[in-house]
Amino acid sequence: MELRGKKLLILGSLPIGTDEIVRYAQKMGIYVIVTDHHPVERSVAKTIADEAWMISLYNFDALEAKCRETGVDGIFCGVSEEYLDIMIELCERLHLPCYLTQENWKYSRDKIAFKEMCRKSGVPVPEDYYLTDALTDEELEPVKYPVVVKPVDSNSSQGISFCHNREELIAGYRYARSVSKSTKIIVEQMVPGDEFIVYYAIADGEAAHVANYQFHFQPGEAIGHYCVETSFCHARKQFAEKYNSLYKALLNNMGCKSGYGWFQLRRDRDSGVIYAQEMGFRLSGSMDWAGLEKLNGFSPVKWMLECALGVQHKPSDLPPQIDKPSQSYTCTCFLWVKRPGTVGRIAGIEEVRKQVPVLAMNILRDVGYHYNAPAYGWTVMFYAKDCDEMCAMIEKINRLAVMEDTEGNDMLLRFTDIETIKRNYRLQMEA
Repeated sequence: MELRGKKLLILGSLPIGTDEIVRYAQKMGIYVIVTDHHPVERSVAKTIADEAWMISLYNFDALEAKCRETGVDGIFCGVSEEYLDIMIELCERLHLPCYLTQENWKYSRDKIAFKEMCRKSGVPVPEDYYLTDALTDEELEPVKYPVVVKPVDSNSSQGISFCHNREELIAGYRYARSVSKSTKIIVEQMVPGDEFIVYYAIADGEAAHVANYQFHFQPGEAIGHYCVETSFCHARKQFAEKYNSLYKALLNNMGCKSGYGWFQLRRDRDSGVIYAQEMGFRLSGSMDWAGLEKLNGFSPVKWMLECALGVQHKPSDLPPQIDKPSQSYTCTCFLWVKRPGTVGRIAGIEEVRKQVPVLAMNILRDVGYHYNAPAYGWTVMFYAKDCDEMCAMIEKINRLAVMEDTEGNDMLLRFTDIETIKRNYRLQMEA
């Protein structure tokens, strides 16, 4: 199917990686339109797009009318989970192609539905407890700590707490309720061990396992804030041999027919069991999709743009499933804003680009923006020929990237546990 000249509407100009997606689509010859209420001067994506609209994403009637007037051929929302509902609604109104439905999308946004489907598919999930606003002794007594508390509809780590006693649990529950539209709050076993993510491309109901990435956390900091994501994972072989078939069945049971999605997992360091935590049915905010094409020739961005514009992928179009360690790697550094404050200075952008083999980079906010920590501050995805080069680049980014508040204080959390990355690299090579 010829995509050159097709008109694509991208929902949202500010989500991480949107400018990279716009550029990729334009390289494919696609005419790109970006819309939301943010002015062009605040958005790189709108600046470089072929056309920019100032139509709010929640003004469905105006968006529908403008799409009909302009002759839009497809709609996409990149990494944004928040805008998936809008994408589905508009595609239904305009009879445009869409890679997912409300039925299979619910498993990504509704964590209770996700866990129930996991159990039906034989996929292990952490033990959970369900509490009410009453928080009675009868409800709280059975809980075994530590636990994770999260809204059933949370995304981007919003509303999540890690609790080690009753007092923390009560506070975490109330925090989750304050940011959720649902009255249902999940309280589940905190699995000790390493966290990683697996990716699947889907065509005509068949799925191919195309990537593993492992998260690394800065010691002593909040466990939910992963600082480095590497394209090697020491659980790769175990997952491929014991769990891959279960996750393919899970996708099938969810009714997933096309597109690209991922599962965030944790491997119990004591039992070795790999537990499902949640899933996403979109490009990930870590931008690891920007490096996958360089590693194995498969571009998740191209795949999803084709889905948005009506390409009917066949199982024969699926990339080969990963079956051995890669010979080169990509890495994403997440420089989190570690404390509340207003951005006073950003520096080092050109130095990072010159000294690091950057594949994608995103600085989410500009000088003058007030952060309520923690939040993404600066994200860099880069290529490395081996583990030693990767570790050297992480240290270089730590030195070069600058984000200070208005009083000159460093705002960024930097990852320094290089030895853990080297250990995990050795483990995946030995597996």
